Amino acid sequence: MSLERFVKNKPATPPPSADTASGVVLLIGAQSVRCGGAGTAAFVLQRLGFQVWHVPTALVPWSEAFGSCPEVAVQDADFKALIDSLIAAPWLSEVRGVLSAQLANAAQGAELARLVRAVKEKRTEAKFVCASGARVGRQSSDLAFFEMLTQTLVPLADCMFLNSAELAQLSGFSTDMEQDAVAAARCLGSALTVITSAPALRRNCTANILVEPGQATIVEHAQVANAPEGAGGVLAALFYARLLEGMDPVSAVKKATASVFELMARSVKMQGDELLIPQNQAVLLQPMALINARRIMEAPARA
Repeated sequence: MSLERFVKNKPATPPPSADTASGVVLLIGAQSVRCGGAGTAAFVLQRLGFQVWHVPTALVPWSEAFGSCPEVAVQDADFKALIDSLIAAPWLSEVRGVLSAQLANAAQGAELARLVRAVKEKRTEAKFVCASGARVGRQSSDLAFFEMLTQTLVPLADCMFLNSAELAQLSGFSTDMEQDAVAAARCLGSALTVITSAPALRRNCTANILVEPGQATIVEHAQVANAPEGAGGVLAALFYARLLEGMDPVSAVKKATASVFELMARSVKMQGDELLIPQNQAVLLQPMALINARRIMEAPARA
């Protein structure tokens, strides 16, 4: 007996496009085999409802957060071909923004800049968040990469994501105190800067600092002993997703920090040697952890 009479006829509806859903984020970064890297950021963005188009920069056995490892970089000509194809693609206008992570060399940074400009031409409100400063922290002798980052990507970025050591390297100033870190961030000239692993005023705490025009906010939380590496990439993805959802930057960094703090604490409790994101997905959406946020009284501008 046919079951067709028990099924209600519904008009066929096409699947929602990226514009009617949360949208598309272009993710530029290395793909790691074990953990971390662009795969982690992609999972976070997808869990919060965003489509992710990943442009690989290299293949690595594990994330750079876990220490030195071999890096199989995408050849310059191949990477350029990938970028050329994306720029020419008819669906580029679906992209709401670009999040960049690990880059293999300065040439990739120049190609990334071309892509960001093309995305912004199609969609002027698109945001570019740059979290590609790790190579500066690891290889201070790489002058070409340093110059590419400061002269090309920083001016393009709507937000720079740097830890305190990377910021000190790029700015040439100390970041040992919270006021120093804020002043160093203002020297870069980016509209927004998030400084991770920043000095905290409270004992046994660590902090993230958001520097924006006219104000700076520090978000502190308790240090997590033996915390797995890789929290910075998760924080950048969460912060970016919250911005795209329409949150103001202060609310976005507070919620992202609470999520990452709780994720680290839960991963340690479960004896994980990496961030156990799939097992603790709920904290990405609605963290319960307590954090402390306050405004920073800034020192006078440097001459």
